[in-house]
Amino acid sequence: MKKIVLLIALTFVIAQPLATTTHAATTPAPDGFYLLEEGKPYVPVNNFLYSNLQQKVALLTGNYYLILEGSAIKASDILLPTDKEVTSKMTTQSKLEEQFNVVIDAKGKVQGSSTFSVLSID
Repeated sequence: MKKIVLLIALTFVIAQPLATTTHAATTPAPDGFYLLEEGKPYVPVNNFLYSNLQQKVALLTGNYYLILEGSAIKASDILLPTDKEVTSKMTTQSKLEEQFNVVIDAKGKVQGSSTFSVLSID
């Protein structure tokens, strides 16, 4: 039980710098955990509190990214030993979207980028 409480407390203590050092994204995504590579639905931060231990470990050690108010970080990176290391791993939602070639809308839906190429006619 102490480990669960410590894990929850640590997550929110580490998440605080994310919320205070925000950068403007084109469309801010809802705060939560995102599995961008597979386009699965996001897990809201509030749901993290009510998740069981296995679900929390899966979110923190899986391929999820935590987005808070336009700032983003790989979920496993919030478990780093120092704040300096955590802040060095932070990025913006916009950069994360560019990296994975996706767009996250205001409802938290992850979509493939809508880029296209145009061929010229000679």
